[in-house]
Amino acid sequence: MERQKPAVASQDAPEIESAVATASVEQTRETKTMGTFNFNITPESAVKKYDNEGAYSTLQMMMNNKEQLTVKFYSSKDSMPCAWIESKRVAGFKYQLKSETFQGLMNYLTNGEITDFDSNPTAYDTLDEGADFQLMVLRMLVSAGRTIQYVPLFRENPEYVSAVLPCFKGKVVFRIKRTGEILDYLRENKQIA
Repeated sequence: MERQKPAVASQDAPEIESAVATASVEQTRETKTMGTFNFNITPESAVKKYDNEGAYSTLQMMMNNKEQLTVKFYSSKDSMPCAWIESKRVAGFKYQLKSETFQGLMNYLTNGEITDFDSNPTAYDTLDEGADFQLMVLRMLVSAGRTIQYVPLFRENPEYVSAVLPCFKGKVVFRIKRTGEILDYLRENKQIA
């Protein structure tokens, strides 16, 4: 039996040598192909600028169609005030805000007023580092005397306070981190029990 094993191995030797040669040729081809490939990435192509003009056009189309909007306000990583806007027909998208665009969006939500409120969609305001735009909007609405509906605290996730501002053309949704300071503020202003 020992003699048969070397005989079989010697018969497979030419096939093995052929396979090794083929793999070597394929590896050489791959090296040549990869050797001419350009891996340089220019800084301009690495980071794309957000298409806020497209977001504004979509928002205008939604308002012209008189859609009911669901809006959530937040601060982006770059400390920009932003709105997350969606409806039954359009999936959610980000819209970067400035003072006049915030006012125009709120006018549509509360009165159904359709105007061209953003003359330069590429411009935006910035917030102070670590500012919570959502909380700023909630405080502004509370001080304006708007009626906000809060999810009862016993039903809510213990980490958050959730609320909704119902409007004529949609709603504004809030989900704010629950802290003692926030609860005290809401109780002082008779927002929650």
